[in-house]
Amino acid sequence: MDLYYHIIPPPSRAVLVLSKKLNITLNLISIDTRDANEMAILTKVNPLQSLPTLIDDGQVIGESHTVLIHLTSLFDKEGTLYPVDLKIRSVINELLFFDTNMYKCFVLFAMPTVIKRQDPNHDMLEKLLVCVKALDNYLRERVYAAGDHFTLADLSLAHTISSLDVIKVKLSDYPNVERWMTKVLPEMPQFEEFQVRAEEALSTFLAKQYGAKCI
Repeated sequence: MDLYYHIIPPPSRAVLVLSKKLNITLNLISIDTRDANEMAILTKVNPLQSLPTLIDDGQVIGESHTVLIHLTSLFDKEGTLYPVDLKIRSVINELLFFDTNMYKCFVLFAMPTVIKRQDPNHDMLEKLLVCVKALDNYLRERVYAAGDHFTLADLSLAHTISSLDVIKVKLSDYPNVERWMTKVLPEMPQFEEFQVRAEEALSTFLAKQYGAKCI
């Protein structure tokens, strides 16, 4: 299976971590979204230009949550990450949709502010923080996001939350989220390794773009 990805965005890293957790061998194809030739390659494979995009026996699967569910359905022999129980799945699905909205708010704030060095969009930041606060309230009496064990909901949400450091949002302001992150991090193989690679790639980009040495 081929995986087209970019190391900086959290959705791609979530799929990479899942592949390590389930011992899935993927042919990794890194796409530089600023390179017209590489984007042409991605567009030929997936006209929607989704990253990550998975190719499984000719089937094109885009959007990280869809990829996570597909790989889990194939390789999670224990059936714990995306259980067949429809009640549990409904909770996981709700949280994955919530994660999509939260990540969208993050991108719409971070892209102009961090990447393009434009003035901060305080309205979008407020929308993002509303999402983080909602998650903090949701996790108040929960160890894991959905049910009594680690699931795809934890995996996906954790990657979005981990990116808040880029825009200087302190997890200490959200104690339930901070506690939950401490709990789920050991469940994600090579999470920190991929996180470091993403930070280095972003720093390199900013250095080339603006002469900045750090995020």
